[in-house]
Amino acid sequence: MLVVLSMVPALLYPMIWVVYRRRLSQKRKDLEDILSKGNGVKKYRDAFGLDPNQLFTNSFSLFIYAVPIAINSLALWILTAIFFERHELHIVGAPALQAFAVRLPRSVMLAFIGAFVWGMYEALRRYRGLSLSPESLHFIWVRMLIGGTLAPVVSSVGATLFAGGFNDFIAFGLGAMPVKTLSDWIQGQVTTKLQVSTSPTEPPTLQSLQGATASGLDTLSEADIDNTQELAYSDPLKLFLRTNIPWKVILDLIDQALLFNYVGDKAKSLRTLGIRGSIEFAALYEPLHPSDSTTAASGNINVVVARIAELLGEQVDVVLNLIDTLHADFQVQFLTSLWDGAYGSDVSERSRGGGGQGGAGSTSERVMPPPDPNHVSSGSQLEGQPT
Repeated sequence: MLVVLSMVPALLYPMIWVVYRRRLSQKRKDLEDILSKGNGVKKYRDAFGLDPNQLFTNSFSLFIYAVPIAINSLALWILTAIFFERHELHIVGAPALQAFAVRLPRSVMLAFIGAFVWGMYEALRRYRGLSLSPESLHFIWVRMLIGGTLAPVVSSVGATLFAGGFNDFIAFGLGAMPVKTLSDWIQGQVTTKLQVSTSPTEPPTLQSLQGATASGLDTLSEADIDNTQELAYSDPLKLFLRTNIPWKVILDLIDQALLFNYVGDKAKSLRTLGIRGSIEFAALYEPLHPSDSTTAASGNINVVVARIAELLGEQVDVVLNLIDTLHADFQVQFLTSLWDGAYGSDVSERSRGGGGQGGAGSTSERVMPPPDPNHVSSGSQLEGQPT
């Protein structure tokens, strides 16, 4: 009876997966809706050389979930069995196992339990956001291993600094920390103690984008995106399937990242002109190369370009070259077509100044009306739409 009872917690992960599979129909519907607009399948295949129809199957097949579910279930059963043995509820008549369970440090058990509790919280949070990936399930048992290994060391240090039950709290909290946080802490400690010199690296850049909150940065990091360069040229459909970030927010963040890669932090100064990303910047190409009377009547674009040059601290010719470069950039063109598909707008209309951008997550169409040259020349700022 105790053996059966000890296996009940191990069934949590398979049960979550069964229910999650039923909820994935909404994710599939969203993906089909994205690809059905603006010849999305062909555009995606041309951009990444992949068949988007296979993305969902490859991302959510039972086979790739089987391994992390099995490992987590086994780890949870072992944790339950040890807990029973420590409380003299013997489920296995093996003296060696009983002795091992008794001798196991209390801090290790607390770290294991902390990893399980916060791992379940993370799994349920991802279940709600339809982003419960196989990798996120793997991180649960990896967190158990790292937390359990570090617990005795950290607890011994904490015992010299704190008294009472706070030491147990530290051990439990280790299991709650993300794997990357634990990994960075270990590397930092070893590097400091051994006085190992590290190679210079580029400082973080994602935090410069509007909408890049702490939780959002963690989500991108879990998708192996740590800087604007990786985000700018990432696969938006894969990012949509692996995270709980809404589709339009993904497009907006990639759009901002593309412009940031060219102008850096100076991109912030362009927001007052209604330019938040590469799409708006590239849209200036059409007014500069009018092909009909409608386009030619879109305002004094030269004044706008001069103001951009002033904000960027560059010559006008440099800005014109950047506009040409972004307009010809294949990733910008692909992103523009995806955004037009998301709202059913027309590329040519936005290129003539008829379509601009709301903030990340905005539900309104991205509309960039031509900036009023009178406002620009007088130095006043146009109101942007905040995230």
